[in-house]
Amino acid sequence: MRITDQAMIRTEARPPIILASREDFEALLSSGRPRMLPGRGRIVVEIEKIDADEKRLLERKLNRYFYDCGCASGAIASSLAMVSAIIYLVAKPGGIFGVGWADIGCSLLFILLSAALGKGLGISLAGKNLKKTVRGLLNKPFF
Repeated sequence: MRITDQAMIRTEARPPIILASREDFEALLSSGRPRMLPGRGRIVVEIEKIDADEKRLLERKLNRYFYDCGCASGAIASSLAMVSAIIYLVAKPGGIFGVGWADIGCSLLFILLSAALGKGLGISLAGKNLKKTVRGLLNKPFF
């Protein structure tokens, strides 16, 4: 068995979250954050009044928001923090040669805190976007 086969078995071991009724979407709204690992499950929309293309786009959007781990926003925040820290260290009086261990430690702490803040912000925004998308669907005459 190849590694990719094992990965598929682990991913498909969890049953998909099937959204077929208004109650299913309302339950998704009240469920809060997923209790699964990011990318370790999927949401399937089974509403007959939606055509296949729109259903696929909706599933992709719901899966992206529901299973978002915040890594992308954390990476962006830490990248910006790295650039800021480098600029700070170079622009100090004495230039790069005037940098001490305390400056390096503070810069590393700033980068780590920025990454954590970015990750938290990404997770929070994904939750808000999920709720906004589901509430928008509940206002449509699909059910």
